Amino acid sequence: APPPLRVAIIGYGLAGRVFHAPLVAAEPRTEVAAIVTADPARRASAAADHPRARLVATPDELLADQ
Repeated sequence: APPPLRVAIIGYGLAGRVFHAPLVAAEPRTEVAAIVTADPARRASAAADHPRARLVATPDELLADQ
């Protein structure tokens, strides 16, 4: 089987936390690889919910290492 598609979630507010990230995590062919949020509380929530995901503050930071 091919490796999973790595997905970045940009924003971890209500939609990112409750809809997008869980949907990606539930699909076996995808994984939450990164989450973009500058908010410290949302960052802590993202880290707890998706401990393997890379956490960054801005989309530019996400793309800098690519």
